[in-house]
Amino acid sequence: MKKSYKEYIITSEPFNVEILSSILWELNIDGINEEVNCIKVFAQDQNVTAGAIENELQHLKENKLLREFSVQENYIVEKNWNEEWENSREVVRVT
Repeated sequence: MKKSYKEYIITSEPFNVEILSSILWELNIDGINEEVNCIKVFAQDQNVTAGAIENELQHLKENKLLREFSVQENYIVEKNWNEEWENSREVVRVT
């Protein structure tokens, strides 16, 4: 059975990666990718939900560290990216 995990795409105004990541690492997440205008949070733990993330971000908003934010949740099935790449290549036979 392939593993699946959740990806959360988080945007905020103002966008401050240091503040966002410091709060989000308090949750039981597996990783964070910093993008230009958002961060992507990855988690397998069932306790990490969009609601839990929104709750943490709402605390930042109440303390006037954020004006607004959004959280988008996606489900991703783990893939063997090497195999995916190999299958997408066309074999060229040289004789």
